[in-house]
Amino acid sequence: VNAEYPMELRKSGLVGEVLMEFTINAAGEVTDVNVVRATHPAFAEAATKAIRSWRFSPGIKQGIPVAVRTRVPIYFDVREELNQLTCP
Repeated sequence: VNAEYPMELRKSGLVGEVLMEFTINAAGEVTDVNVVRATHPAFAEAATKAIRSWRFSPGIKQGIPVAVRTRVPIYFDVREELNQLTCP
């Protein structure tokens, strides 16, 4: 699931970035989600919502699934989103 560009920011055309930190548990589920930094609170909210729905293959240590802490940047650009919607 991609993070959705916040509707309230569409008219502004604001470009944004959110750095997210979270844990992928031994079952591949996302837990302990934190916003490290965000250019706008609405971007942070959209990124958090998307990340909570993500699923991963868990980390493996000595053949056993383990939890892993990671950081992921998420970028928001309404121009790119519009291009994706209009281009095949």
